[in-house]
Amino acid sequence: MNCRVLGMDDPVEGKWLIAYIVKEGDLTRSQLSAFLSENLPQAMVPRSFVFLDEIPLTVNGKLDRAKLPKLELIEEDTQQNYVAPRSPIEERLAQIFEELLKVKRVSIYDNFFTWEATLYW
Repeated sequence: MNCRVLGMDDPVEGKWLIAYIVKEGDLTRSQLSAFLSENLPQAMVPRSFVFLDEIPLTVNGKLDRAKLPKLELIEEDTQQNYVAPRSPIEERLAQIFEELLKVKRVSIYDNFFTWEATLYW
């Protein structure tokens, strides 16, 4: 599997990891996260996984960070199955998630503890 893991820095949340992966087979974000959580210390498990067709490289063979997808676009892509809150309680919970995770919207089926697109701004 071809991948690159980058450290991101947020003034509020501190440092966290994002993995850019060339997807092979039917591997899902949840499966990958579960596997890494069982085999690595928690600090080494990326918070976010972005699947790409290929890793963008410079002519020197190094990672071309400028060609990586913009984080705002990744957030939209990961919420394809968005379902809006249906009650005042769900609306308030979604609002809390949005504030804590710094995202534009949260589906009623999103899991706070397994959020795959956290802290995109």
